[in-house]
Amino acid sequence: MVRGGLLVEFLGLPGVGKSTISHQVAEILRKEGISVAEPTYVLAHKTRTHTRILKKSAHAIWGTLCRPSRACLLASVVVASRQRSIGDSARTLFNCLFLSSLMRRCEQAGGIYLFDQGMFQALWSIGFHADDRAFVNSLHKLCNVILLPAVIVLVEAPVESIKQRLTGRIGFASRLEKQDMDDTFSWERAVSVLEGIKGILYSRAQCRSVHLLCMDNALEKDAALHVGEIAKKLEQICKDERIEKDA
Repeated sequence: MVRGGLLVEFLGLPGVGKSTISHQVAEILRKEGISVAEPTYVLAHKTRTHTRILKKSAHAIWGTLCRPSRACLLASVVVASRQRSIGDSARTLFNCLFLSSLMRRCEQAGGIYLFDQGMFQALWSIGFHADDRAFVNSLHKLCNVILLPAVIVLVEAPVESIKQRLTGRIGFASRLEKQDMDDTFSWERAVSVLEGIKGILYSRAQCRSVHLLCMDNALEKDAALHVGEIAKKLEQICKDERIEKDA
């Protein structure tokens, strides 16, 4: 049996349904007797604010101390991406350091981990407010140095459907939500950045360095069927990879 964790990241535009879908997939897998951990979902939805900040800070600091050269490289990439403000750069770097450390520790611990927010989503966040040419260079650099999940679940839906979901969402506002919902440029930018990341994912999937699963979440009435299909595919990947199921 192969040691090490199976990391699964759900990727898509804010409001497409990543958190809901990842949690539903986790519940299905548990009913099948598979132990699954949801580290980012638990932090975001089941942890008090001050505790969440402390835990994320601890991961970011631990990762920096354990791998200072990688942390410096992440910092240089974020700076080179030319974010719109120092605050954006700081928040982006903090998130990258947190996720990089958390995912690496999960990978070393073994088991199955579902991330509703992961490193590829962090790449999207960097790209959304980055200089175009700087982002392309940053994207390839980061993909070469960070720990990438073994499985990516790409969740997509029409922009109009996503807008409706974001309008009714309560709580944390993503970078996209902070823009005017009718700002065409922001939506075009969001989609364009995601397309760039998808291009890298398709290339890596062809090389079999990552499993890429796709889900159309346009219609909520079809969501249960698609979630079940994703859960079955993940269960099969676990069997094929012979991952230890003791997260």
